[in-house]
Amino acid sequence: MKKYRLIVLWCALAAAMLPACAGPRHIRPEPVNPALCRLPFSSTSCRYIHGLDAELPGGARMTVMGVSVVDPETDTIQAAIMTLEGLVLFDATASGSSIKVHRALPPFDGPQFAEGLMQDVRFVFMFPAGAPKTTGRLDNGSSVCRYQDNFGMTVDVIAHPGHGWKVEQYSILGKKLRTLKISALKNGVPGMLEFEAFSPKPYALHMKLISAEPVPPAEKK
Repeated sequence: MKKYRLIVLWCALAAAMLPACAGPRHIRPEPVNPALCRLPFSSTSCRYIHGLDAELPGGARMTVMGVSVVDPETDTIQAAIMTLEGLVLFDATASGSSIKVHRALPPFDGPQFAEGLMQDVRFVFMFPAGAPKTTGRLDNGSSVCRYQDNFGMTVDVIAHPGHGWKVEQYSILGKKLRTLKISALKNGVPGMLEFEAFSPKPYALHMKLISAEPVPPAEKK
């Protein structure tokens, strides 16, 4: 009986860990031009305004405005969340690993909120640094550029022919952390972004572009 219980416990643990340890997709190695993967990402400083429909942990929903100023050259981002009436609920700047919070009202004033949000904004707008570790194709013919940082984090940028792009981020243990669907590209700017985070608390953002404009050097902070 004891042996039977150990077997049942082992099977339960294995089943529970299976989805988290599935890891990045299997790709067939094949040359892919990284420019194809980079196409929906800007390489210059830009200010984006989005209408955000947020699905929060616990099932709550919220509609707000998001303003993001992204400067890939200096690795700097500024992100603000506003009500539809223009009240600033959250405003912060991140440069490298440094974060400065300018304003944070409940429920956006939690101790880890700023760090998590700025990481998510960086994932949405910043293309992975460096050259891809490998490139290839999925079984459905989509092209993939796979990037990996010094900590073992894996980011797959997938170009679906005629169906936009998808970005998937995995931890060193193979756990899926974030995904981003990119569509409706116009003049190099995505009209729709669908972001989903799985850890530590799952939530999703449906982002519809309102405006995008370059930021002149004189306006950079």
